[in-house]
Amino acid sequence: MILTGTEIYNQVQEGQISIYPFVRIYLNSNSYTCHLGNIIKEATQGVIDPKERCSWTEDTIPEEGRLLQPSQLYLCHTLETLGSRSFITSLTGYPPVANLGLYLHVSADLAQLGPAHCWILEIVVIQPLSIYAGMAIGQVSFWIPEGEKFFYEGLYAKVSTPLEAQLPNN
Repeated sequence: MILTGTEIYNQVQEGQISIYPFVRIYLNSNSYTCHLGNIIKEATQGVIDPKERCSWTEDTIPEEGRLLQPSQLYLCHTLETLGSRSFITSLTGYPPVANLGLYLHVSADLAQLGPAHCWILEIVVIQPLSIYAGMAIGQVSFWIPEGEKFFYEGLYAKVSTPLEAQLPNN
């Protein structure tokens, strides 16, 4: 069951959901609009092999924006710290930006129960597209889990900036 915007607000006030900074105008009927952070990583090799460590460049998105190119993978992060030990968090694209051809997540739209941190975003665009730090980028929703809860405590629970894959065979 998904939480309504009113219930998201109530749970933030009760400390059961963490959204920081929380700005009430970004609360929707059943989600919260989150924004793009200022760090971007770009894969710098033509072919990415999951058996090899990929090389990345890291930069700050300038005030005048950053032009993204098709067929390129970018790692960014949310401005907000998001999470809950009581609810499952899911992040999807913000429709006005998605309609321009920006895929917010190649995958991994479902968060682990427990940690609150900035989300790592796996961004791909289908046409050249400018992005700006602080722009609305996604919508986070909260779902009631069923069954015994256990909390994720792995590497990504402690990360709030773009982090490339940490594959077991690297």
